Amino acid sequence: MFKIKFSYFTNWQTSFFIVFALIYYLFSLLTITNPAIPYKSIIISLFFLITGIIVFAVGTNNLKKKKLIEDIPTSKIRSLAMGLVELIGKTSEICKIISPISKTECVYYMYTAERKVATKDGYRWEEFRTIKSDLPFYLEDDTGKILVDPRNVCFDYCYRFIDYTNGGNTRYKEWYILNKEEAFLIGTAEKSNDFLQQSKNDFVETIKKLKNNKQELMKYDTNKDGQIDIQEWDCAVDNISNELEQKQMEALSLDPLADVVIKKGSFNDTFIISEKSQKDIISHYTYTGFGYIALGILASLLAVVILSFSTNLNF
Repeated sequence: MFKIKFSYFTNWQTSFFIVFALIYYLFSLLTITNPAIPYKSIIISLFFLITGIIVFAVGTNNLKKKKLIEDIPTSKIRSLAMGLVELIGKTSEICKIISPISKTECVYYMYTAERKVATKDGYRWEEFRTIKSDLPFYLEDDTGKILVDPRNVCFDYCYRFIDYTNGGNTRYKEWYILNKEEAFLIGTAEKSNDFLQQSKNDFVETIKKLKNNKQELMKYDTNKDGQIDIQEWDCAVDNISNELEQKQMEALSLDPLADVVIKKGSFNDTFIISEKSQKDIISHYTYTGFGYIALGILASLLAVVILSFSTNLNF
């Protein structure tokens, strides 16, 4: 099942198809000689038309992703640039995470809970809960490591565990990424807000400690009047700021990517982590892209066919 986003309909291919399909549908509706088209026929034909447009939009979006993956070169972690990047490496845990269903030690997990729902043809599974760990982990290669914030990631893995409870009426599917497991990642590299926030917190905490330590504070009493005036206080603040900046520079010299994170970007929301190779992912988006486009066109044509033959169809 695919999720629909408004952005799927904004590319020129989909916009052109929507306009063409609507004009063709309205033209067919107006040129039908039957003055009393059954309402059921119109409703069914509109269902196929809307479905066709949606499926076509998903297809063009998949081809767009395929082109994007093809155009982005795979980077080494140490030499990556800010912006959209493509990486291959092994996961590395920050802290131990235990998946809740299979109790597997991993760096990331997701599970869904589904209930069995009766239908006229038997039954189907209906998802009623999705839980993700969303805790960060590292991706590393032979040049370095970088932090990954997995929130809102497109998680392209096959489920690895399934369990049934409640007499077989509830099903749990679980996906997870193991520590030291190879992964393919596309996401946006940008400065970490957590790193910047930690720097601000360190600065505020150091200032508080200085205010509460009179002996240390008096070191900035340059005129020896027993008080800290505005100029002396500004000097103290500048000194603390420079010291913390120096510590940050030392930390970054040891790890140049300490303040960088891979996440879902604000301007480009492509964010995929997969167990598949780049070649397999490109093949998947190629086949599904052209397949959905073909199905979308077919469904839209079927909408017109239903209208045209509505008098002969027994609805």
